[in-house]
Amino acid sequence: MTFLLYFIVITVNLVALSKIFEKAGFPSKSAYIPIYNIFILIKILDIPTPFIFFYFIPLINIMAYAYTCYKLSQCFNKGPVFYTIGIFLLPFVFIPVLGFGKSQFTGIPLRMMSI
Repeated sequence: MTFLLYFIVITVNLVALSKIFEKAGFPSKSAYIPIYNIFILIKILDIPTPFIFFYFIPLINIMAYAYTCYKLSQCFNKGPVFYTIGIFLLPFVFIPVLGFGKSQFTGIPLRMMSI
């Protein structure tokens, strides 16, 4: 029973991530490839490509994930505090809300773009 619930949550999250990729104009199939989906996500969020290596360093990866959550909430014009904490702590709720909801991908606000 636990395995089935876990499988359903993971599947819904992957499909929601593919919808987020579609909203950003990237192929939705790339959401299903491990590690590559992180690469595409940081590309969507306009984070420098070498940032992906932070995901492989213990403890630093938590901060990298938090930063990615922050940028994702900014790209969908959601509240930076509420949605960042929500995506960080409850991704199985907030990722489907972004993917299946009516929120539109607006890109990186000008004040946040890297120069």
